[in-house]
Amino acid sequence: MDSSIKYRISMSTALRMVLLAVFFEIAEVLVDWIPIAGQMIAFVFDLMATASFSIWFLTLGVSLGNTKAMGRFWLTNFGEILPIPEIDFGILLVGIILMIIMSRKEDREGENREVPSSNKKTIRNKKTPPAKNRIRKKIPLKK
Repeated sequence: MDSSIKYRISMSTALRMVLLAVFFEIAEVLVDWIPIAGQMIAFVFDLMATASFSIWFLTLGVSLGNTKAMGRFWLTNFGEILPIPEIDFGILLVGIILMIIMSRKEDREGENREVPSSNKKTIRNKKTPPAKNRIRKKIPLKK
């Protein structure tokens, strides 16, 4: 690996994401077998997992709106929400791992780079004075 590449998802963050996905998977499988109430609780776990991972990816600058992400993240989360316990285990984990792998691949290839909003710097033209020093022209109202 080239050490000069700045990855949006570091290896330690990727490990934390995978561990959290495993936690959500195990918690969901444990409560999913409880009749009726367990499936409702599992559905809440699915919503919490989807919300937490989508916020986490967005804060890291990984886009969830392009077509590649639709297949990797949103379709796997939709499959996770289905109330079928037999096929439920591992779908979220696979989606998260795919998102991590593909975002690191995009970082290596230099495509689809989005800078998180917290890292964006405001660039101002040197000819334009700061906003607080500008004087607005008063235009009289026409009758």
